[in-house]
Amino acid sequence: MKTKSSKEAWELKREPYKWHLLPPFTIKFDRCQWWIGKTDKTIEPIAAIYELARRHPSVGLRMTQPWKIKNPAPAILYLGDIGLKSWLKLTPYQKDGWQSFAGNMKGLDFRNEFEKCESITEDAFYELTTQRGIVALANKAKTKGITHENFASLIAKFCHRHPFSADEMNQAVSSHAIDAHRRG
Repeated sequence: MKTKSSKEAWELKREPYKWHLLPPFTIKFDRCQWWIGKTDKTIEPIAAIYELARRHPSVGLRMTQPWKIKNPAPAILYLGDIGLKSWLKLTPYQKDGWQSFAGNMKGLDFRNEFEKCESITEDAFYELTTQRGIVALANKAKTKGITHENFASLIAKFCHRHPFSADEMNQAVSSHAIDAHRRG
């Protein structure tokens, strides 16, 4: 019995990853170089992940023989629908759709820094000050030329004179913690 050479073994491993280079995809698959002219800082990570993921063998199998994939991941289904287009040719709606699928993949989080590190306590405090009309009063003062520091000071002074009860604060923090948990 003959053993396969290392080159033949390599070609066998590589074969599933070449689906987009073979007919009928030689014409259908958009291979434009979307990264040309961009620096590392301007390349969106979500775009790079899309370009890698759309070349995955599971996507090719989904496009050529969908009956062979049992229970495909939602991202594979989505890529099966839009994966022939390069990132540049996707509509904003399609890009958002891909981001929602990619953002749910293990190890990926495309929320902005503010969304990742929201302060439940600050949100609860802001809600309570809004309920009491403190923010509305401070906004009136702000329109009269008060600086941001003085604006924050005005709210702090009012809250110092009229503090929130522990029960009010606990209820607001609990409510915001549950909301944050539901959003992931």
